Formats: sequence, C-alpha cells, structure tokens
Amino acid sequence: MINPASLAFDIDGVVADTMRLFLDIAREDHGIHDVRYEHITRYMLEECLDIHPDIIADVIAKLLDGSRDAELRPIAGARRVLTRLGKDHAPVRFVTARPNPWPHQPVDAKSAPHRTRPHRHCGHRFL
Repeated sequence: MINPASLAFDIDGVVADTMRLFLDIAREDHGIHDVRYEHITRYMLEECLDIHPDIIADVIAKLLDGSRDAELRPIAGARRVLTRLGKDHAPVRFVTARPNPWPHQPVDAKSAPHRTRPHRHCGHRFL
C-alpha cells in the first residue's frame, strides 16, 4: 500500500476541473460550441483541438488570471478524498507545472478552520 503521507496531487485535471472552465470560457467569449470535453486528449491543446492557437492562449490567460466570474469546479470526489487525507495524514501536498503555483502557503487541514462555504483561489470558487 502507498503511504498517504507520500502523496502529492496535481491541480489541473486531478483536483480542479480546469478543462471544463476552459470550455466554458471558449464558448462564452469566442462562441466555440463544437468542442467537447472528450476532445481534450493532450496537454498541448493545439495538438488535439481545432481552435486557433491565439484563441487557446486567450482562453488560458483568462482561466489563469482569475478575473472571470465563472466557477472553477473540483473534479468529482476530489473534495472527499482530500478532506479525508487532510484529516488523517496532513499536510496534503500539491504539485503543478504552473510557473506560479497556488496556494502559495502550505495548508495543514488539522489546523485550518473548517469552511462551510466555498472559498476563492485565484479568483475562482473552489473546494
């Protein structure tokens, strides 16, 4: 069995459903309605989506800058798993390929206040 204290979780696509938000922004800001979640099969979106690279870059910039009011939702089950690991094996660790990862401060679930409503990270509602 893997020791839970040795785990670290990627953010995009593991904890946060960033590609669903990508599709929401592409639809709302660029009128792209024919791309579905299932079409996203590669890390480099230009390799799997028939969308101009400038539009992809614009959507990603809007996704990352946190200025959107659109909701960044967790992947199904992420909240339950992370909460359980945080209670039993804190701290929960995250990894990301982003140049400026968030959250910037480590969070110890045993000492963090219990949240009964969503809080914001990078301007997006999450967990």
